[in-house]
Parts: sequence; C-alpha cells; structure tokens
Amino acid sequence: MTSYPRPWSGVYPNGEAFVARYADALALFRHAASQAPDGPALHYFDATLSYRELDELSDGFAAYLAGQGIAPGDRVALYLQNTPQFVICLVGGGKAG
Repeated sequence: MTSYPRPWSGVYPNGEAFVARYADALALFRHAASQAPDGPALHYFDATLSYRELDELSDGFAAYLAGQGIAPGDRVALYLQNTPQFVICLVGGGKAG
C-alpha cells in the first residue's frame, strides 16, 4: 500500500488520528426528514419544498422506477438542469435501490 503525505494531520488536536466516517446520503436525508418534516429542504425561485414534500415526491419517483422494471443495482442516468426535479429524482433513485 502506498503512503501519501498528509500535511493536514498536523492540525488535529493532541495528535489524534483522522478516522474517515462515511455516511449514506439516503440515511442522512431520512434522518433530516424525520427531525423536521415540515422544515425547508429546497428553496428555488419563490417556492420552498419541505422535507415531507420531497420525501413524498421522491417516493413517487421510486415507485415509477420500480414500475418500469428498475431494480436495485440497475443504473439510472439523470439528465436535468439545476432544478428541484433533479433532487427529487436523485433521492427517489436512491430509494429505488
């Protein structure tokens, strides 16, 4: 295994080692939605989408994908502009597996 220089390690207090903690993005979304379901998830133009709304819309997209025969492990491409629909589809794709 190759060792690479890590100049940032000198900034950790008391020589603590860095431990990478990976998070599942869908789990983070679900946690945020459970903590503040009516809180703002997305702001765009003059509108706001709550976590509850994003959760429901992404559930719908996940169901659509399943209805089209998309199964966990399949690849799904998203080709959208920077719109709320991109986030809805991204979360829904994660829910579909």
